[in-house]
Amino acid sequence: MKNPLFRFLERECSVLSGLLQTVRKDFKLVDEVCSGERKSTQQIKALAECLHADDIPKHWKLYIVPETMTASEWITDFVARVE
Repeated sequence: MKNPLFRFLERECSVLSGLLQTVRKDFKLVDEVCSGERKSTQQIKALAECLHADDIPKHWKLYIVPETMTASEWITDFVARVE
């Protein structure tokens, strides 16, 4: 379709859908390590430390957010965007 608004919304939905899958996968990995179902890796450990420090993981930053935004604030913002 040639409508720029439609293309924008389609692109936004595509990016958010992929990011939602990534966020869910990351939380599942951390949860499995915490419950003892999975062994920790350097990647999962770095992710857990980042979330524990209330920092936004770099691979989640697919759209521009303020530098001062915490992971908690980012998740609230992300939920609103997805809805």
